[in-house]
Amino acid sequence: MKKEKTEPLNIVGSPIYATYKTKEDLQKYVDSHGPQEAVLLLTGWGLAVNLIVHLMTEHCGGKAIAEPTPPIFQTKKKEK
Repeated sequence: MKKEKTEPLNIVGSPIYATYKTKEDLQKYVDSHGPQEAVLLLTGWGLAVNLIVHLMTEHCGGKAIAEPTPPIFQTKKKEK
């Protein structure tokens, strides 16, 4: 059985959205919104994660390359 050669899957970030460094930070951002907005944010989050996992599994045989993209806009950091 001949094994197909797979190309690396290049995942490139979007420069128009903030990049949170941890799941906890992203969850805090979601929690800072009202319930209806939070549901939409969580839906988008889940759909994006599932799509990435699917692409990594189906198209690259575990050899995905993630390429972070610096954001165009910077988020304001809250003073503690």
